[in-house]
Amino acid sequence: VVEGDALEKASLVKLSNKEFHVDVTIKGASTDVYSVKASDFNLQVDLNKNSLKSGNNRLPITIKKKPENVAIQKQDNLYIDLNLDSIITKKFKINL
Repeated sequence: VVEGDALEKASLVKLSNKEFHVDVTIKGASTDVYSVKASDFNLQVDLNKNSLKSGNNRLPITIKKKPENVAIQKQDNLYIDLNLDSIITKKFKINL
């Protein structure tokens, strides 16, 4: 997940720092499909390119790198759900 300053600009914070995982189905010649590893792919979500709001955000995944000899099935349906909350401030007195 590429954050940049998108969360700060929108005054939002992630509710969880979990890592995201997505299941991908690939198609190609059997020798190619069997030789592909997860590390052959680079998938990315760029928060700077999305409109963000407090609550659940369904964000599209961009395929940055994949083996040329296989195709990712249903790549238009690759998303992650990212929960965000508003950043607020509260001022109060503390007695010493």
